Amino acid sequence: MIPRGKRMEAERSSALAHVLSNPTRTLILLVLHQQGGAYVQEIADELEISQSAVSHQLLLLVEEGIISSKKEGRDVWYTLTKKTPARRVLAALRALRK
Repeated sequence: MIPRGKRMEAERSSALAHVLSNPTRTLILLVLHQQGGAYVQEIADELEISQSAVSHQLLLLVEEGIISSKKEGRDVWYTLTKKTPARRVLAALRALRK
């Protein structure tokens, strides 16, 4: 029988793989990693996609705990979290850059 801890780790890894399976989300994470954080419009401009498309993907990334958001006036600043999932994402991003 597989221990409960291993099952939970497998579930977290599967959720992370799902997040990274979307090219737009992966590109957003790459932008956040390279710039140290960004506003929605900055990401949209960089990726040449609509602000609403970026916002939708950012919401999913926040829900997974991979990025965090901070309201600054009318804008929201997004950064990678320092939690374990973010470290895994960074390792995956580094592999993509090689």
